Order: sequence, then structure tokens, then C-alpha cells
Amino acid sequence: MGTVTVEKTVGLKNVGTSTAYISQDTKVACKYDFPDDANITKLTVYTRNLVTDSTTHVKGFIYSDNNGAPGALLATTEEKTCDWNSPCKLLELPFSNPVYVKAGTYWIGFFFEYVGAETDMDAGYAGGDTNQWAEAADDYTDGPSESFGTPTYYNRKLVIFATYTTNVNIKYPPAIKGYTVATVSTTESICWQEKSFAAAGRIWVFYTDVGEPGAHKAMYTSSADGVSWETPVKIHDSLESDGECLQAILERKGSEEYVHVFVRAHSGADYAIWYRRGLLNSDGSITWTADWAEAFHASGSNTDFFAVLDSYGYPWITWGFGAHPDDVVLKITKSSRNDGIWETADGYPQTLSDDEGNNNFIVALSNGKLYVFYFKTKISATETGNYGNIKGRLYNGTTWLPEETVTTSQIINQYSTGRESWSRGVAVDDNDNIHLVFVDQKLSTITPPFSYNLRYVKRTWGEGWGEEEIIEPDILYKNISPAIVKHGDMIEVFWTGSPAKNIIFSKALDSDGYWSRTVYRVDETEDGIPLRSEAEEEWDGMINSFPQLYENKVGLLWMANGDEAGTYKIKFGYKSAAYRSYTKSFQDLLKVFKNLPEHPNFQVTRHALTLGSRDSVTGWYAKEYTDSTIEMIIIPKSSQHLALKVGYYVALDALGFTLDYVRVGDQISDSIGRTYEVKAVKPVGFGDSIRYYVCDLKELPLHE
Repeated sequence: MGTVTVEKTVGLKNVGTSTAYISQDTKVACKYDFPDDANITKLTVYTRNLVTDSTTHVKGFIYSDNNGAPGALLATTEEKTCDWNSPCKLLELPFSNPVYVKAGTYWIGFFFEYVGAETDMDAGYAGGDTNQWAEAADDYTDGPSESFGTPTYYNRKLVIFATYTTNVNIKYPPAIKGYTVATVSTTESICWQEKSFAAAGRIWVFYTDVGEPGAHKAMYTSSADGVSWETPVKIHDSLESDGECLQAILERKGSEEYVHVFVRAHSGADYAIWYRRGLLNSDGSITWTADWAEAFHASGSNTDFFAVLDSYGYPWITWGFGAHPDDVVLKITKSSRNDGIWETADGYPQTLSDDEGNNNFIVALSNGKLYVFYFKTKISATETGNYGNIKGRLYNGTTWLPEETVTTSQIINQYSTGRESWSRGVAVDDNDNIHLVFVDQKLSTITPPFSYNLRYVKRTWGEGWGEEEIIEPDILYKNISPAIVKHGDMIEVFWTGSPAKNIIFSKALDSDGYWSRTVYRVDETEDGIPLRSEAEEEWDGMINSFPQLYENKVGLLWMANGDEAGTYKIKFGYKSAAYRSYTKSFQDLLKVFKNLPEHPNFQVTRHALTLGSRDSVTGWYAKEYTDSTIEMIIIPKSSQHLALKVGYYVALDALGFTLDYVRVGDQISDSIGRTYEVKAVKPVGFGDSIRYYVCDLKELPLHE
């Protein structure tokens, strides 16, 4: 287990449809349940003044809960000023020092005083259960009273939330160690197209850096061990923009390995997609087989491209093109040759979509098939229509089939001035199933939303797109840059920044559809992962990964802060593709218990027993316990029938099934306060392979 400090929020994150008037010297609070022991750093309320050019002083507060009513005052925030009229906005109310509370129910709220012209305040709310909103008179000048007073209740929920940090245990194998590949002047050097792979006995990384004004450089370097890197080589010096203008695709042809490089670069006063192929050499050099060729030329507005080699080695390129960003359409072109010479095929370029072309990416399937994705993001919370919904089209080897709806949720907008998003990743498995991850927009009328979700959706060959799943909820930063990698029969997703800043996490999906727990992969707290703008929640934590395994390893690229201001490091690290997920037999157990109406709670606390110091008189050793969270199915004696359904008998007070290592003498606490002592641990296996552990548990009824 590794302990990581994570940032979370508790409270209402949906504005609802209504606002309520609040008068001076009237405090308002709503009760919320904190699931964790929390260090609360600030409250945030959605409010406004009712009179133009008016100003108010505002403070927030926390009260304890007393049998469902506000109890004693626990803390008061710093005073902040609200000086806006319309529309409502988010007002942050920080605490001078974090306020520690145990997990439980608390009342959070605010009150205010006029400055100059008298005015009420407006606060957003949504419908709620009985007695969720409490009001009481209280003079602002001397702060909130020690006890809340006699409240008036309303059946609604105030739009207010608390931001807090808490320590959680995250299971992980040894962290990936990162080595600096190059130092650059931009955070977007490895932006989302393919940039790295292993070939010719070396690791290769392609990236961009800032060049002359109005142009960027395309570079590459290589390494024999992933630690020491060769002097970078420039391969193009007039890119239109940054990392999104470069892609490098590996192709293996017998004993020879080639790189196909695509750049979006200047072509006179216009822009074009340029293409070149080179033979990769074991000394780190590239023997180019032809000069740069212009694959697609356009004037006017254009957006990010994506390239792919189909299963026969023919290069394809998608690109958004139009006179204005709102008018961009999706274009696609291909070469009629697969030998490194670009010759545009007859009938190309083609238009694949007339109104969704700003963002696009494409993947290759078997037998010459392709799948292209495209969308436009929302740049205003009030926009209606299909902005942000990802669409797609399948190429069956001869014909482009009709448009499909890939997602019903909307992908986030990268920044306020464009309709782009880099927060997605895609992989194809051996059965032509497509796996897509993306960060959603959360359909809030607040811009930016309070938080985001990392979602997954799969297109099963012959069936189409399935239902979306949230695989990481309530992400506080939107640009977490997910990368997705296929290895063996598993899919693994990497992302940055959530649930903890400066950490890269991952989660794996096995062939039976089971997601692993979130695991901690890279600790970048020393250098830090670049954050573009705290105010706009724009996280520039770029990640890129090998598209294919190398010696059963995944290669990972990420951006970190440099040693000097304005510089950034590209880092590389390896991760073994081996992953300890649920065994087949344990999955079968999970399926059985999850389908039963009385299914147990799988997350429990393990108090791991160790011996402390020895008493000098008695010679006895003290008992010490270390807490961690594990997954265990606990079946108490009262639910004996559940155990019998899978062929087990509860010998003591309860039976526990787990994949996590436990020992005799450990204590196990479940989610409803029962604590058991582990009396016996029996491994269930096949040959030398442990499938799971069965534990006999004895309840400790007076234990706290």
C-alpha cells in the first residue's frame, strides 16, 4: 500500500434551476456527509448580489450535526468580497488553516453584510429532502454564533461544497522511475498522437519544441536503455504549432523497421500535412527513404490532424479544414502507395462529415478496415446541439459506412477559445473491438464545471457501441490527458492529476470485463506536473505511451517541470505488462455475490498485526496494527446460505474471501462497524498458482 494525499469535494455540484433570496444577518447552511476524515481547505458557494455595482462581505462556516440539526460552530472562513450582479458565480471562501473533521455529517454555509447600498444576495439551490436547508438570524459583525440557534428549515439544497484533502491507501507495484529525455520550452511537446516506440534495439521518442516565432521544431532522440539519451536531431523546423502537429508511427516489414512521420507545417502562406518515411538504425540514426512530400494542402482555418497506417501499410490522414473554426469539416486522404512515397489515391481527399470536423482521430482494424472519430466541443455552457458528443464512421475496407453515435456524454473543452479536446485515448484489441476513454464535460451551467469524470466505452465488433462507464469520478482538473494501451488480453488506462496532483495513475480492464483498482504508477512530486492555469482548471499533464509492447513492457512518456522557470522535462519510464488482477475463479465468486440481493460490501479495513517493542520485565512484545484498505467478501454466520451457494461452510462467526495477503492475527473491519480477528487463512490454488484466500473470522464484539 502507498499513502497518497488526495483532494476531494463534498456538497452540491449541480446548480439546479432555482435561486433563493438571502437577507443580511441571516445565515444559511445545508448538511452533507463527509465519507472520509478530512482536512477542509475552503468552501465554495454559488451566489450574486441583487443590485448592480453593489458589494457584500461574505464568510463561510462549518457546524457540527446534532441529531439532524445544526449543532456547535467548528470553524469560520476568511472574509471575501462578492462584487458581481449577474449571473451567479462561484465565490471561494478559504480557511486560514485546514479544518480537520472526522468522517460524518456536518452543516456548511455562509452569511454576509452590505457594503454601501442595501441588497439581498441570491444563492443557487436544487430540490432536496426534508430539513436539508437551515436558516437562522445571526449578526454578521461578531461572526457566527457558537451554537446555530433555532433554525427554519426548507426542503432544498444550497449550491455549496467543501474542498478537502485526505490520505488514502492506493495499491501499487513499484513506481515507474522516470528519466529525462529532453528539456523543452513547451508543456505540449508530446501531445496526444503517437510519439514513442521500441525498434532496432532502441527506444525512440519524437517531440516538438519552440522554434522561431510562428514556427516550432520537430525533433527525435533515442536510447539503448531508456536512461541515457542521444543528442536530439531536428527533422523539421516550420511546424504550425506544437505537439499536436507531429506524429510518428512504427511499421515493421520483415527484418526492417520504419518510422512514418507526419507534420502539420507551413507551406508558403498556408499550411499543409507533410509526410516522410525512414529506416530505423541500431545506432540511433534514421535513413530517410524519400524527401518530405506534401500530402494535403489547405488555406484558411485548420485543426489538428491524425494519421494511421492500415493493416496493409497504406498511410491515411484525417484533418479538419474550413474557412472558420465553426465551419470546419472533416477531411480524409490516403496514399495509393505503401513504400514510403506519397501519391494521393484517386477520389481523395474526401469529406466525411460536414459539421463535426474540429477534432478527429483514427484507428486501424484488421483487413484494411478503419474507424474514424470526430466531434466539436462546446465553448459556451448555453450552447445546444451535439457539441461534444463523439461521432464515428467505420470503413469496411471498401466503403465508409453511415455515422454512428459513439458517446452520449460530452467530451470536455480544452480551452475557452477553441473547440478542441486532447483528453481522450483509444486502443483496438485483437478482435477488432475498440476501447475509448475520455473526460466528460459534465452538463453544468457553471463554466468550468465543478469536476469531471473519466469515462470508458467499448465498440464490440458486430454489435456496436455499448454503454459508457465512469472509471474515475469527480476529477478536479480537466486536462488529465488519458493514454490507453493494449497488452495481451488487457487494456490499461493511464492519467495524471487525479485523485492526487503530480501522480500518474492507471487502471486495467481484463478480457472478462473487470476493472482493477486504481493504482499508483509515477510519483512526480519532486519536479511537479505542469499546471497551465489554476483559475481555469487547465491541467497540462501530458502523457503518451508505446502503442505496442516492447519485451513485455509498456513505455510511458510524461511532462514534468524543468529545473529553470519556463522549461519542462520530457520523461520516460518502463512498466511491466504483467498485472495481478482477479483470477478467473475469484471473478466467478464476485459474479455470484454481486448478483445476490444480500451481497456483501467488498471494501474492508485490514489492521495488519506486527509485534512492537519487547517489555524489559515480562519479555512480552506489544501488538501494533497498520491499517490499509483491501477487498474482501465477508459472509457472516447469519448469511450461511450465501456461503453454501458457492460450496463453503462458515465455521466461526464469518468467512472471508480475498485476493489480498492476510495473516492469522490480523483484524478485519467491515463497513458497518463489525471487527473480526483472522483465525485461519487457507489458500485456494491450482498447482503453484494462488487463486484466492479463504479466511475463518472470529468477531470481536466489544472492539473499537
